[in-house]
Amino acid sequence: MCVLMRSNLTRWIYSTGFLFVYTKSLWGDFMSTKKLVNISLLSVLGFLLMFTIEFPLPFLPPFLKYDPSEVPALIAAFAWGPWTGVLVEFIKTFLFFMSGKATSGLVGATAAFLAGGSFVFVGGLIYEKVHTKTGAVISLIAGSIAMTVVMTFANYFVLLPLWGISQAEILPLVVSAVIPFNLAKAIISSVATFVVYKRVHYWLEKQIFVKSSKVKG
Repeated sequence: MCVLMRSNLTRWIYSTGFLFVYTKSLWGDFMSTKKLVNISLLSVLGFLLMFTIEFPLPFLPPFLKYDPSEVPALIAAFAWGPWTGVLVEFIKTFLFFMSGKATSGLVGATAAFLAGGSFVFVGGLIYEKVHTKTGAVISLIAGSIAMTVVMTFANYFVLLPLWGISQAEILPLVVSAVIPFNLAKAIISSVATFVVYKRVHYWLEKQIFVKSSKVKG
């Protein structure tokens, strides 16, 4: 087991380095090295949260597990815009897939990216336009709704059929599990993001991260 863990650790470290170099080559003219380093750090943090913290939610099927890995991506989206948040979400999901812990394989990794990407993109897009505390609340609510809608349709038409769920079972599963799970997941991550982002905003602005606009009341 230790050998396997070291192997997985080495794999995602190399993957992180490759993605950083590749991203730098693509976006080097638009992003500073400092910003790319911080994006990499948030991506790795999201991966570690996804890798180490997951648990089922009460009254929902045990195979649907919550993890707080969207929080770093939401922070990136709030600090630098929606596409940066989506980039963090993609890198995090890629690292998790490469780690070997993604027991549901490519389908599960795709589902995770669709959920997180839709949440982060919509939330970051609205917060970019309404850069206030009220805007943050509205953006998190809108992102939560967007993620739930996207995952409802994605599970109904694509993901659950790929997992071999029969057509007769899909709609009841979507109504009883998929929709409640994504709403609960979004609410928990939204509350965590709102609390954490407010507390670390000074650190984001003055310490490691590139300067972003102040949150207004």
